[in-house]
Formats: sequence, C-alpha cells, structure tokens
Amino acid sequence: MTYETFRNEVLQGLQCREIGNVSLSLTKKLKPNGQMKYGVVFNNLTTNTSPVVYLEEYYEFYQITRDLDTVIDMLAGLYRTLPVIQLDKKKFFDFSTAKSRIIMKLVNTAKNRILLETAPHIPFQDLSIVYYYLISNSDGIILDMPVNDKLLMTSC
Repeated sequence: MTYETFRNEVLQGLQCREIGNVSLSLTKKLKPNGQMKYGVVFNNLTTNTSPVVYLEEYYEFYQITRDLDTVIDMLAGLYRTLPVIQLDKKKFFDFSTAKSRIIMKLVNTAKNRILLETAPHIPFQDLSIVYYYLISNSDGIILDMPVNDKLLMTSC
C-alpha cells in the first residue's frame, strides 16, 4: 500500500471509530529541515485546539505488520490520552502574558529556507533561531506550535 493510500485508509478507519466529538482531516506541514510531514488533524468540536498526529512512524509500523486495524486502534487510543486543552485567546495574543511561553529552537538555515520565509527568525552562524509557543509540557509530552507570520498577523 502506498503512503498516500495508507493516509486515506487511516482517516476512513478513524472516522468509523468512536473517539468522541471530533472531526478528522488530513494535513501536511513543513517541519524543520525541510521535512514534509503528513498527519491527521483531530478537530475537537468542544475546544479551540486541534492536535495533529503525524503518520510516518505508523506507516513504518504498518509496513512491518501489515495490520491496518492495529494502527487505527493505536491512533484512536493515542488521541484519547491527549490532554484536552482550551487556549485562552486573550492571554494567547497578549504579549505580556504570552512571552513567558515563547521558546526558541535552533534550525539549520540552509535546510529550512522555505520555513524561514514565513517565520520570524534570527540568523546565528549557519543556524537560525525560530520561535514556538509552548502550549503544554506535562508527562514528558511537549505540545507547541510554531510562531509564524500568519499567527503574528492574527494577533494584530
């Protein structure tokens, strides 16, 4: 099964599972080092956050086991364990409160040219400092989102 077919089958399988008040869709995101990642967006209709679970590792598991039902069960189970987060938009867009949640990451400038076109950054030798908003850091799970031009324009 191709990766594209796998993603569609996973989406259909998740839609048949009982995982709560959620709508599902597929997404692709440009990640650091020019990697394109494909995932499932779990749009929880009772909150203003939508976690994304990327599928690359699950596809590798599928290629070994050929067990699509187990992959779908794993994804549904993972979603059920994720914390339900409701962002306070007033605090989120108020820099005086949000600044303590801004974290920095170093990325390779050459490998992230496309990403850097739409993200505030500071060049540092052959690297660039980029910014993320730390949503949650508990139980060893870090949930963050990149600060990019679109987010900055939303806050204006």
